[in-house]
Amino acid sequence: FSLASPPAMLIALLHASLALHVVRPAKSTRRDALLASGAIASTAVLTPAAAAPTTGILMLREAFDGSSPNEGLLEWYNAHLAPDFEATFTSAGTTLSRDAYLSATADLLKSFPDLAYTRDGPIAYANDPFTVVWTAVVQGTHTGMPYSPMAGVTAVPAKNPPTRCKNDPETFTATVRGSLIKKLIVSPRDDTRARGLSGPVGFYLQAGGGPWPLR
Repeated sequence: FSLASPPAMLIALLHASLALHVVRPAKSTRRDALLASGAIASTAVLTPAAAAPTTGILMLREAFDGSSPNEGLLEWYNAHLAPDFEATFTSAGTTLSRDAYLSATADLLKSFPDLAYTRDGPIAYANDPFTVVWTAVVQGTHTGMPYSPMAGVTAVPAKNPPTRCKNDPETFTATVRGSLIKKLIVSPRDDTRARGLSGPVGFYLQAGGGPWPLR
């Protein structure tokens, strides 16, 4: 027989050695799968849980504590007035439904865009956890549309300089259920500061409207 030449023999030995040292892929284990799933989960974006709606006094302070809610007063009312909501203004002997109250507020905002309910003193629960009482002073500047507090009453145009209106301190009594207001009663306070200015009519009189169209 004939021996292979040295270079050919070296090449054959090298190929055999490489074949013996081929690294086979490791089998996937349950531990590997768990580690992989953990890595994927760690990169996921977690969505925070929605904040619970405010209720009671905290809810009322969003709109009746000197500034308008972030979403605007009308939007706030739409979210927080119960379907059977009623507002009573004892000075005028008037009770408004939810729709009528929203309409009256919309008219006020068109004429007094900076309308605000400022609080005078504490706000607290009355004799139960559903009734909240506080003193409010409603303020606004007549810079917008001519204003009338009700149908059939002559609207008063804005003046230059604009008229700053500020009602007498009034007692606000709200009946609340969770994040909804069921009832609101607005009554003039027996106060030495009282000038007979309460509710939308108070704004109308300060803006220049006379008492005669109201009779």
